Amino acid sequence: PYNLCFMVSYSEKYDEFKLKQDNIAERVSKSRTAVTNSLRLLKLDERVQQMLIDEMITMGHARALLGFENGDDQYETALKVFDEKLSVRDIEKLVKSATKDEKKKVKEVDEQYNIICQEASRKMSESMGTKVNINQKNKGSKGKIEIEFYSQDELDRIMNLILSCNG
Repeated sequence: PYNLCFMVSYSEKYDEFKLKQDNIAERVSKSRTAVTNSLRLLKLDERVQQMLIDEMITMGHARALLGFENGDDQYETALKVFDEKLSVRDIEKLVKSATKDEKKKVKEVDEQYNIICQEASRKMSESMGTKVNINQKNKGSKGKIEIEFYSQDELDRIMNLILSCNG
């Protein structure tokens, strides 16, 4: 049976003694891969760790479940593994599909955000009578508004326009 004590012990040695995984592997007579995999399993939801201890799922299943960052997703999938006797390959397909869906959602949100920024740039350009660009690295993060001008008179006009809005 899988023993959580080994995982915790490896983790403690790793954290407390600042030992590298190679050193831990040597001291406990295990391969570095075995130690690494055990340490990774500590990232699983506690309910999933318990399912592993109770032998409801295998280490292969548990490692595949690490593809889900969310603990609830890990647990729900682990329950499916147990109930439906899913293979490790089945889990990998589920993770890949979920990841692809998540990336698609993020891309759609980013596209919508870009459309909003483009529309804001267009409105500001119309209002100011010159080209305006909104540059933002990530949605919701800091960015820059660039207002183009081609002469000192145009800069003065834009400055007066902005300052007059301030009251």
